[in-house]
Amino acid sequence: MGFRLNPYLRYDGNARQAMEFYREVLGGKLEIHTIADFGSPDSPHADKVMHAQLDTPYGHTLIACDADGQVERDHLDDQHRLMWPR
Repeated sequence: MGFRLNPYLRYDGNARQAMEFYREVLGGKLEIHTIADFGSPDSPHADKVMHAQLDTPYGHTLIACDADGQVERDHLDDQHRLMWPR
């Protein structure tokens, strides 16, 4: 029985460009959601990627976001944190 790795990639502001590049190379369906899409349209970083997912035709999934590590926002509990830039 095999296993599959689905990497979660964090970028410093260029997640959209990286994921669009991976889609060009690997093909598949790309979904991109911004910080504005998640309810913060007035944020200075509203256009940054909160969640992007590329499902390739080969059955692989790449997941990414923009997170520069400056801010941590609690999500669920102390062991699960959601990161995004200010």
